[in-house]
Amino acid sequence: MKEVKVKWVGRQQYVATGQSGHSIVLDVSTQGGGDNTGPSATELLLMAVGKCSAVDVVNILRKQRLVLASLEVTVRGEISEDYPKRFTSIHVLYTASGDGITVEKVEKAVHLSHEKYCTVSNTLSKDCILTTSVEVL
Repeated sequence: MKEVKVKWVGRQQYVATGQSGHSIVLDVSTQGGGDNTGPSATELLLMAVGKCSAVDVVNILRKQRLVLASLEVTVRGEISEDYPKRFTSIHVLYTASGDGITVEKVEKAVHLSHEKYCTVSNTLSKDCILTTSVEVL
């Protein structure tokens, strides 16, 4: 079982600490009453989707003995205007480069990540439409 602790430290600032001992400061924008000293919870969720899948994609391509020079993952999410607030759609763009790296190979790795391996994207509600696209430089 995974566990994290989130401690309120003042205004709208929190420190989240994982089982690994690593911590991250979370906050909200100044418009939301915070000091904008860290990502918001919704930004953190999008970051988690991107990082979780990126790890899978890198590992899958390495297992294929492909030389990945770079991988950048851009995650965009739409939040509902009505309550309860939630992400209604998330799009993940993968931009990769390297020897032997093709759109088809990255797309296959992305598909495996989101359909099988990435715990974060697999945890999202089925009401949240998750789409992906790939660019190879």
